Amino acid sequence: MAIGSVAQAKRNVVAAIETVAKRLGNTKTICRKCYVHPEIVAAYLEGAWSGRLPARPRRPFARKMRGLTTDEAAVLACLEGRLGRRSAVGLSSSA
Repeated sequence: MAIGSVAQAKRNVVAAIETVAKRLGNTKTICRKCYVHPEIVAAYLEGAWSGRLPARPRRPFARKMRGLTTDEAAVLACLEGRLGRRSAVGLSSSA
């Protein structure tokens, strides 16, 4: 894992959730349940979160990114990649 130990990665997640909760004026529990997608946390803990956009996003995806900040677009790219792979696997296994 490029981010150090698993324990350190978990501490990083807790610290990030605390920071976001304070900024939003919510509790850590509400923040994690309502504002942080579990796939983002999972990607980070797996060491798969780079926080960067793909070098050349697909055209339909590039249209979705218009008006988003770099961070927002990176989160969207991560979610679409992870959830898209999952649904593709689900579709192929049910066929």
